[in-house]
Amino acid sequence: MIYEEYEKIVVRARDPLLLNMIEGFPHNLSELPRVDSKESWINGSGIIGRLFLTYLVEQMFNIHRLPFCEEQFYKTADDYTAAKKFFACLSWEQIAKAMQDLLRLYLHTQELLKSGHLNSEFGSKKSDGKIKLKHGVSLNYAHVLIAHTLYASRHGYDTIQLPTWVLSSYACKKAYARDVEFSVWIPIEDILLSSLTVAFSGIPNCLRTSDKEFIVINRNSNGFIDVKVADICFNYFYQEQQLKDTIRDIGLYSETYFKNLYPKPSMLYNFSPTQLKEPAIIRKFKAIYNFFQQMKRV
Repeated sequence: MIYEEYEKIVVRARDPLLLNMIEGFPHNLSELPRVDSKESWINGSGIIGRLFLTYLVEQMFNIHRLPFCEEQFYKTADDYTAAKKFFACLSWEQIAKAMQDLLRLYLHTQELLKSGHLNSEFGSKKSDGKIKLKHGVSLNYAHVLIAHTLYASRHGYDTIQLPTWVLSSYACKKAYARDVEFSVWIPIEDILLSSLTVAFSGIPNCLRTSDKEFIVINRNSNGFIDVKVADICFNYFYQEQQLKDTIRDIGLYSETYFKNLYPKPSMLYNFSPTQLKEPAIIRKFKAIYNFFQQMKRV
């Protein structure tokens, strides 16, 4: 990609600290601990990068999660120690500069998305100030989503509620390879940044990436979003019915289990994505499914 070709459309963070959090470039601020590039948003969205961007967005848009609906960032004691050490060294002036630069990127993204300048990227997926985007999930989160979907389908619900981060990564056409993906109509004002408008490359003199990524804001105080069952796709199965038939045929489906675990799809579950536990029924099914797949290869 030629830098000059996109410099009026795709811009890059100017604040060194924000640039480090988004793309992984060293911030070169001697008073702050060095943050590895793997902690940045585009390099795996490590603990520090996600935590810093989330904090800025919560301050910018006055977002407050209800008790027991807060996000859980730390996976290990080392994650907690590293984050605590970094944020203890931050000054309000540094935070304010990063926030001001992030606001500039947000307003730039909003201007381009609302002006129609990028309509060719979306086609019919843009309507009434909203864009239809895809989000992929895997592991425990995917298994809970499957359980939600099965219960909703069996009891005639056309919509389920799912907890998501304050900031989540979505895609325009196809989400990153995940076990399950779903589509949601996102208001343009809830799109913080996009790789179509802000550099996500992590490479000097390169502004565009092949992935059309969108960082989406979840402003809900309980952290839930509404997802239509019809917009959920299981990537490792041909269709949803095959999943339900397989569970029924091998005798793992338990009406009592789903009734006790999910009495109402609209209830609050008081957990964040990192707190989700894999249902035992899904673990058993996954093991049996993998066994049959291996048998087919023999």
